[in-house]
Amino acid sequence: MVRRMFRQAWDRYGRPRMTVVHPIEDWNLPIGFSYDRVSDSIRDASGTKLSNYNDYLSMEYIYIIPVAPAIDLQVLLAAGEVSTGTTEVGILAEDIETVRDAFAVEIRGQWYNIQNIMENPIGAASVWSRVRLERRS
Repeated sequence: MVRRMFRQAWDRYGRPRMTVVHPIEDWNLPIGFSYDRVSDSIRDASGTKLSNYNDYLSMEYIYIIPVAPAIDLQVLLAAGEVSTGTTEVGILAEDIETVRDAFAVEIRGQWYNIQNIMENPIGAASVWSRVRLERRS
């Protein structure tokens, strides 16, 4: 029943999805290029930036539903403990490991880091979970 409710919500929200970028070791980078954490880009030894990096990342798409910010997130935002770019989405339980291992995720052109994955609602953890995302700078 909870899975059906998730699918119904997904349909009502316009079937949103999240692009999940797999860990760096799964990428298919050209010879001589590597990921540079400082610049958050793919570069070669001379510093040349790879412009079409999406062609080399390992990615997949998963279904999400937007969720209203939980009271704990509202409190953390008000206290300045988390950035204003923090948001939450619901995902199916079958996608938890994919999201947990992700390098980053993208939703509607905005990139995020995974902050936390929470079982929600209580008793439905085998069906879906809540994911807290922090916008990448």
